[in-house]
Amino acid sequence: MVTTVRDFLPFGDVGPELLERVARERSGLPVTELAAVFSLGKAAVEMFELIGGPLAEAGLSPARWRLLMTLRYQADDPGASIREIAGHLEIKEPTVTSTVDRAARDGLVKRTSDPDDRRVTRVVLTDAGHETIETLFPRVLGRLLAFSGALGGPGAIEDIATRLEQGVDAATPTGRNH
Repeated sequence: MVTTVRDFLPFGDVGPELLERVARERSGLPVTELAAVFSLGKAAVEMFELIGGPLAEAGLSPARWRLLMTLRYQADDPGASIREIAGHLEIKEPTVTSTVDRAARDGLVKRTSDPDDRRVTRVVLTDAGHETIETLFPRVLGRLLAFSGALGGPGAIEDIATRLEQGVDAATPTGRNH
């Protein structure tokens, strides 16, 4: 099972000898294209580690961070259902349920009954969940802003994001797997 972005990459540091060997064994694959692909993968790992550092220090997985942020900024009062959270995060409901279970175990969220429909369970942030966001958000945002600046600011980031999304769409003709 893949647990981190790093798990997707076939190598750590990639030198010219390794690039030439892989290109030689894969006829027709230009070394420059291979180097660019490996560089993109390494940059992705570094970006996620940059952002993930404060989360890991706080004992949070990226999935739990996304859950907390969704509940804080996208959920209506009184919280959100598993279905609503799954829709916001674009992931399957069983994945949300297991993430909620872990976050509840850690005291970051709690389940409550929906006041209008007792069949529906709502997930809400606890005081500890709010405190976690207030503590970590400035650190995560600061790192994202520094990263954005290093890449050329909002216009450049938007262009990169659009091109990456187009690349993902091109590479997955049957649609993305969430």
